[in-house]
Amino acid sequence: MVQGFIYLHNVLGCVHRDVKPGNVLMNSFGEIRISDFGIVAELASMSRNCMTFVGTTVYMSPERIDSMSYSYPGDIWSMGLALLFCAIGSPPIENTGGYFGIMNRILRHPPPTLRGRRSVSGEVFSDICVDFIDACLHKEPGQRATARELLHHPFVASSLGTHATVPYWPKGLNICQLTTNTSDAIAAGTLQTNRQR
Repeated sequence: MVQGFIYLHNVLGCVHRDVKPGNVLMNSFGEIRISDFGIVAELASMSRNCMTFVGTTVYMSPERIDSMSYSYPGDIWSMGLALLFCAIGSPPIENTGGYFGIMNRILRHPPPTLRGRRSVSGEVFSDICVDFIDACLHKEPGQRATARELLHHPFVASSLGTHATVPYWPKGLNICQLTTNTSDAIAAGTLQTNRQR
């Protein structure tokens, strides 16, 4: 996913603006693809920003919620929330109280983190996993890691060029039934890759 954002941000000069778990696809080889480019914005230069309010509110970055201009760091925030959702198996920001409830949680509360959390079965998340998510979820956009910086983060760098081992997925299996196993693998830092076999 990080390589996808490097291409989107640095090669195409685009901001996705609607990164969420439903727009992240994984094939049977564990390869991740970003989807739904319906509201992508093209930026002519790194200094340009977007101003429009589009996307899924609960995955919007603080600067977007606060009606400020935004750019590539907004996608990084949303990616961090999407990955956090995958790790814990539930939305990282409570989606109650309507728009103003969500807005208050994003703007006034500390960013969500894996620090001190456990997977569904009680596993503790690895320090590099916690640090990776935290690097995506700084409130200030200028403090968030860029996609290029995240590519060199130990959580990503150690698995570059590998594919995740995807569990056997019988026809008709509900994705929610895989949440526990996936969360545990992420927490323990034991998500097997083809290179590790």
